[in-house]
Amino acid sequence: QDYKNVVVTIASLLVVSLFIKPLFSLILIPINFFTFISVTLLLNTAAVFALTLFLPGFTILAFKFPGANIEGLIIPPYSFSQIATVILFAAIITTTQKTLHAIFE
Repeated sequence: QDYKNVVVTIASLLVVSLFIKPLFSLILIPINFFTFISVTLLLNTAAVFALTLFLPGFTILAFKFPGANIEGLIIPPYSFSQIATVILFAAIITTTQKTLHAIFE
């Protein structure tokens, strides 16, 4: 059952990435030109949130960052709500997309 949910989630992300997001990106090109990455982040956030609503096996829960100490740089622990976790997940997707686009363009 879990493998079926993973396959359905991946297929849904693929459909959203191949068909729905390019359509909205094309429509929103003038706005995206002036706001740079924020429209793409908004589209990714909406896509991830829509997947959590329409796919029963795909859930994003609240995330608790335990904190870190990296060579004297102390990052305190922080608890993200479910919405903040969706936005964080979408920001990671957006950053990865833009980085790969810059590398392979």
